[in-house]
Amino acid sequence: MIGGLKDVIGNFNFIRMSAALTVLYFVLTGIQFWFSDYLITVIKIDKSTVFDEFAIVSVTGTVFGVLAGG
Repeated sequence: MIGGLKDVIGNFNFIRMSAALTVLYFVLTGIQFWFSDYLITVIKIDKSTVFDEFAIVSVTGTVFGVLAGG
């Protein structure tokens, strides 16, 4: 078990990609949560409007990302 863990820890590419995905997910989750909260509490936009716009951006962003990246 220790030998396998040493192999994983010693694999620099794996560690680098894992760290990059961790930071990416942390930032995206923060933007999704805090920006919606900001629009509702500070800008005073109706909750249903914020959630509808968030859904549209989330769906179209994913689709356009696949189309542009593929």
